[in-house]
Amino acid sequence: MVNVRAVVSGLTPGFHGFHIHATGTCDPSIPAGQTSPFTSAGGHFNPTGATHGSHAGDQPVLLVNADGTATARFATDRFGVESLFDADGSAFIVHAAPDNYANIASRYSAAGVPGPDAATLTTGDAGARVFCGVIEG
Repeated sequence: MVNVRAVVSGLTPGFHGFHIHATGTCDPSIPAGQTSPFTSAGGHFNPTGATHGSHAGDQPVLLVNADGTATARFATDRFGVESLFDADGSAFIVHAAPDNYANIASRYSAAGVPGPDAATLTTGDAGARVFCGVIEG
């Protein structure tokens, strides 16, 4: 069991997606053709190839207070600490929007398209990456 504690500030109030990403790099530049910083952190940490909502890196959403601060504390068995320190490391990302964990009922899908779209299935529609932190031992 891994105990996770996050203390953040300077964020927009409301719910935000919170994930472990596969690469321990937090370059704030926005590459050509991208709309979000911190793409250097790669995709969600997902060593088993699970679908979104079940990625090892899918963490509970953060609820940011009116003053822009949030604290989260939880225990998880989705990964071991040692797995975060592979050759390229890992990072935490806070996203601009809440994560729906790809849990969208088919009745809400676009006409003629059954179920959630690709963005929902891979990222939970959590939006742009607004904060990145390299996980250090």
